[in-house]
Amino acid sequence: MSGPESTSSQPEPLPLGDLSPMPTETKPTPASSGTNDASKGGDFIPGDNIAMFYLFFGIVLIVPYSIFIILISNPAGLGWFAYHPPLMALAFSAAAFGISPLQPVSKPDAVKVALDTHGLFAGFIAAPLLLIGAGFEWQHKDDRGKEHMTSWHGLLGVAAVFWILAQGVMGFLLGGGYVAKKYNRYHRRSGYLLIVLLAAVVLLAGVFSGFTNRNSWTATRWIVYGLGPISVAGGVIGRVRSRKVW
Repeated sequence: MSGPESTSSQPEPLPLGDLSPMPTETKPTPASSGTNDASKGGDFIPGDNIAMFYLFFGIVLIVPYSIFIILISNPAGLGWFAYHPPLMALAFSAAAFGISPLQPVSKPDAVKVALDTHGLFAGFIAAPLLLIGAGFEWQHKDDRGKEHMTSWHGLLGVAAVFWILAQGVMGFLLGGGYVAKKYNRYHRRSGYLLIVLLAAVVLLAGVFSGFTNRNSWTATRWIVYGLGPISVAGGVIGRVRSRKVW
């Protein structure tokens, strides 16, 4: 009779439920917290995608038509000028595309990728194309004995060339360290103002120049070179976060 008594005297095991962690100890899985992490890293809003659409919409208007209008206008007889509109359109597009990834950035670790993209398109594509395109136009006028900078397009265009070169030098000097953090906001402000200036240069050339007036319809000029640059500049500025530049 001692066997049953010894068995009944053993302590009962604790319920398994008592060993489970409290609800407050559970951690969210990456899948459930992914949206929040992205929003913290990039501060995305629905308007960002719309702004990017307008940017690419303007580029699609400007670049192909700038090539097309040269091809239908006897490019062999245009001299160095034949290279000017396509190169300037590509320079404007590269500058806009180079600045657009900077704001907003999807995640903190994507900042380096955005900066590399910015340096490639703005510094190594847009600036050289702008300088070469302006040089071709300068040479074209020299060959034909024409004066330089006789229009707002010419004046603002030359200003844009020097401006983007200064931006490139500033961007190189702001590669890191205390000086970069101190003056980076000025570089950003200057870059966005440069996009507006380039848009004005493209608009003035495309809508009011004698070449486009002779070789395109009025409605086409206003759609491509009136709406296009405004769409590109609006797309870039539409992605700006004011706290990043002021």
